[in-house]
Amino acid sequence: MALPIIVPIAYIVTLLAGLAAFSKVYRRRESKRLQAYQQSSSASQEVNPQRAIYHALADIQEEFPDGDAKDNRWVVPRATLQGALLARAVEVLKSMNELRSDKQALAALLERGSVGDDAAVLLETMDNDIRKEVMEIVREAGKFDQSWSKLIFQSANEVLANLRCRDILLDITKQREEEIAKTRQLGLPVPTIGQN
Repeated sequence: MALPIIVPIAYIVTLLAGLAAFSKVYRRRESKRLQAYQQSSSASQEVNPQRAIYHALADIQEEFPDGDAKDNRWVVPRATLQGALLARAVEVLKSMNELRSDKQALAALLERGSVGDDAAVLLETMDNDIRKEVMEIVREAGKFDQSWSKLIFQSANEVLANLRCRDILLDITKQREEEIAKTRQLGLPVPTIGQN
């Protein structure tokens, strides 16, 4: 008994219709996810104080002609603009470090199958955003001095290392004060450092 020709044709049509429906739903879902990320990303860009401060200062300065850094026509001192750009570079380095640790955690989760590929795509999009920010900072640094565009992230890395050391020292001081308070609550004598 032979199958009529309509059965294979119906099978192929059903298969193609199913694939088209899946593709449409998948693309719609991906576009919604991407729009949600872009909205949250644009909101975080607006909230990013270092970028906002630099752009505000640069916009003020662009209204006036460029000149010597000691020229009175510089409404915003050149050192202030450079400091704002350096603070922006430090913030980008912090984001890069967080993203690097997130990528390591995501790789472990992907191996176990705990998360889907959506998280990897989202992280890759964030990585591209950070790379664009880095390129923009390098361009802005080149406006001040061509050599500074090569050194800005080295300087930012030194500032970030200094901030980390400062945070550690402040944390040690805070822990010491907590230990002193606990010792006093117990009624024990507080040891002093550097006194004989």
